[in-house]
Amino acid sequence: MGNQQQLSTLDRSLYGDSHAGKQKENEHAQPQQILSVKNVKIGYEVENEFNLVINDISFDIRSGETIMMIGPSGCGKSTLLKTIAGFNKPIAGDILLAGRTDLEPGPDRAVVFQEHDQLFPWRTVFDNLVYSLRVTGRKKSEAIESAKYYLEMTNLSRAHDLFPHQLSGGMKQRVAIARALALEPSMLLMDEPFGALDALTRTRLQEELRLIAEKTRVTIFFVTHSIEEAVLLADRIIVLTHPPSYIAEIVNVSDKAKNLESDESIEIQQHLRKLLGS
Repeated sequence: MGNQQQLSTLDRSLYGDSHAGKQKENEHAQPQQILSVKNVKIGYEVENEFNLVINDISFDIRSGETIMMIGPSGCGKSTLLKTIAGFNKPIAGDILLAGRTDLEPGPDRAVVFQEHDQLFPWRTVFDNLVYSLRVTGRKKSEAIESAKYYLEMTNLSRAHDLFPHQLSGGMKQRVAIARALALEPSMLLMDEPFGALDALTRTRLQEELRLIAEKTRVTIFFVTHSIEEAVLLADRIIVLTHPPSYIAEIVNVSDKAKNLESDESIEIQQHLRKLLGS
C-alpha cells in the first residue's frame, strides 16, 4: 500500500506544472534517432599488451527509448557507457549524438553510477541539485525552481535539508537520479545504479524509474547484470557476447513482457539466458 501511494504521488507530481505540460506534449512527438554507434571498437593497453574489449558494434537509440545492455562480466558494458559519456575514446568507429562526433563529457549526457557517494557531502540535498544546475549556467531562480520540481518528482521533498550522510543508499541514488534529470539531458546514462541496493529498495526504485521514463520520455541507456531488471525496464535489450564483444542480439520487449510472471516475459528471460550461456 505504501509503494502504491508513493507511486501515485509521483504520478501526480509529473503533471503538476508547466514542466509536466511540456513533457505530456513531447510524449506524442514522433521519436527521432538521438544516438548512433557505428562500427565502434574499444580497447586499451595493459603491460604493453593490447586488449580489445569491444569489437565492431553498431546500434541506434531513438528519443524516448529505454535501452538496456546486458552481457557477461568484463564484456565492456560500462566501458561503452563511459565512451558514450565522453570519458573514453573508441579506437575505431564513430559515436554520434544528434549528429556530433566530438563527444566530451557534458550535461547533455547525465551519468548515474552504482556508487552511492556521488554527492557533495557538505551540501544539503537541495543545494546539491541547485549547485549542479548553477555550474551549467542556469540562473539562480531557474535552478531553485527546477531543483524543487525534480525533488518532488522523485519523492525527495522531505529530504530537502538533509545532508548525504543522513541518507540511506536508496535515497542517495534517488538524489543522484533527481540531479541527473534536473539537467534535462539528451540522454540519461545509468551504470548499474541499483546494483548495490537491497532487493526491496531496488524493486521500489525500478518502479519509480519506469514511471518517470513513461511520463517524461527521457532517453535512457542503462547497463545491468540483471535479466529481470532489463526486461522490466527496457524497450529494447542489447545483448553483448564475451570479449572481444559484439552484439549477439537486440531483443524487443513489449509492454506485456514487463509483467515478469507472464508467459511472454518468461520466454524472453529464458531466451536471454540462452544468449548469455547461463
